[in-house]
Amino acid sequence: TTTPDGARAAAVDPALRTRPERTAFAETSRYDDVTAFLRALEARAGGRVHVTTMGRTTEGREIPVVLASRPLVTTPEAA
Repeated sequence: TTTPDGARAAAVDPALRTRPERTAFAETSRYDDVTAFLRALEARAGGRVHVTTMGRTTEGREIPVVLASRPLVTTPEAA
């Protein structure tokens, strides 16, 4: 597989490819794409990624927050 600039793309779990990557950058990610990507990332990150929310949009959708660290830190107190 090659990227739009002709570089060779590394083999990546299909669940970790964004909509733009899957469509040769012809499409933009939608909210559901982003949340699915974040869930897949969290599931495959071996305890280094935690996805939570920081509120809701005016449309009622959750605003995701990604915490990534080694070891995983999920609270200010733990940091």
